[in-house]
Amino acid sequence: MPVTSYTVIEGTRGVGTRIIPAKEVHQVIASDKRGRSPSLKALAAGLGGPSKLGWSLEDFVSELLLCHEGSAFDSLSDNRIQNLFNRRTGAIAAAIAITIEGP
Repeated sequence: MPVTSYTVIEGTRGVGTRIIPAKEVHQVIASDKRGRSPSLKALAAGLGGPSKLGWSLEDFVSELLLCHEGSAFDSLSDNRIQNLFNRRTGAIAAAIAITIEGP
């Protein structure tokens, strides 16, 4: 790095970062009575197969920018935001926040 010329990466592509709606992930987790975090294989099976593993990061951002996914908040005092970040009993283990300010 930095890349000095176009390069084709050999081999198969990995799954990479995937964005899956929380409701769907929670359904898969709830179905596992052992209370463990799901493996990628278990998550894919619970969602209906590997083709159902949500969006790639770049596709999700595209959907978000086109206002097809996500929620707009008029204020940081919105109850949904306050509940998400201030009413937790533990750390946020795997969450990511993306803030895109409008014009």
